[in-house]
Amino acid sequence: MFLLTNARRILAALLFYSGMTIAASPSAAGSSPIGLSLVPLQQGVNNLALAHPTSADFAVLATFENNTSHPNRGLSFYIKTPDGYSLVPLPNSDAFIWFDYRIAASRQKIFDFQLVRYPQGLRLITAEKVGEDLTDAQPIKLQRYVLQESHDDPGVPLYTWHEEKSVVTPQSYEDVDTVLTDSAALCTLLPAEAP
Repeated sequence: MFLLTNARRILAALLFYSGMTIAASPSAAGSSPIGLSLVPLQQGVNNLALAHPTSADFAVLATFENNTSHPNRGLSFYIKTPDGYSLVPLPNSDAFIWFDYRIAASRQKIFDFQLVRYPQGLRLITAEKVGEDLTDAQPIKLQRYVLQESHDDPGVPLYTWHEEKSVVTPQSYEDVDTVLTDSAALCTLLPAEAP
């Protein structure tokens, strides 16, 4: 597993530095036998094909240092348009950056995100602990988002994240990454939909 993870990181770095785009189609990068694969993102600019299989879109992964013991990771998405780039807002928000969150003075993540390649294309999955006491093991709410394009409605962004599916885990977990980084668990909880 360790070698496979490192191989994916090396491949992603080589693709980034060679200027290639990671395509949203499963044929461009090996699809896992369980129907989905985690997309490794590196700090900085990550070239991705988000809107269309050949588009020159990108995501930026960066750290927000807020002088605490655990700085936040931030992720924003940019879609190539004929006029430049379109920034993709968060669902139901005027913000543009996804942030992970930890409990203060703890390594436990209570919210995080992961880009995942399904046979139908890239999806963004968020994981959030739900319950009374987030310092204890709690169920995790997983939400899967798909990028949608709209050119019809005035005042609506060209691209938005639309919630495709939401589930709450039957088990409780200390940290959201336990589920979010386990492709087998994601495949069981948020399986690929029939085309």
